Amino acid sequence: MKKRILLVFMISMFIMSFFSKAFALNVEEIKALPTLLQMKDLIQDINQMPTFKYGSINLTSDPSEKSEIDWIVLDKNEATATLVSKKVLDKSEYSDQNQELLMGEIIGKWLKDFKTKAFDVVELKLITDCTLLTKSDIDKYFTQADGNKKLAVAENARSEGQNLDYWLANEEKARSGMYFSIYGNYFTGHYGEKFGVRPVLKINISTNQ
Repeated sequence: MKKRILLVFMISMFIMSFFSKAFALNVEEIKALPTLLQMKDLIQDINQMPTFKYGSINLTSDPSEKSEIDWIVLDKNEATATLVSKKVLDKSEYSDQNQELLMGEIIGKWLKDFKTKAFDVVELKLITDCTLLTKSDIDKYFTQADGNKKLAVAENARSEGQNLDYWLANEEKARSGMYFSIYGNYFTGHYGEKFGVRPVLKINISTNQ
């Protein structure tokens, strides 16, 4: 009899615990829902190539001081918006491994850390990818009819008025990364060199979820 009572008690406690956690999760989801929908509606209403503030980053020696990040909307459809930071946010090496890669592990770690630190829980919920521009992106979105790529040149967020070379993501596996120079040309970076990081975000703006 005692064993049966104990078993019933344990089962009851398990059920209560399960539904308590489920309810708490639903409450958090419900709290976040209006904000998510507002952000999605806002992104969908923006015209092509505006400046859009999203997330924040520390650009000074004071870790408590953060600046909002300005993004350019490169492309969008009903489901996804592609953003690129208006300025170069930092400098990093690309890779320290002598092997063919699409994305160097050093800059890959930078992007992963950036994603977790620059955005709050709601902002992070909308991000589906955090990467870099490719050569094809610059050719598609920034190149003028005469071939000039000066629109892709970006200012250093940590040094006002100064432009900075920045890394691009490889479109095919390679032992080194390509970077875009302040003069509007493509070059190959070498081991140990540091160039700028200009992140690209893919954001879910679908209202069907």
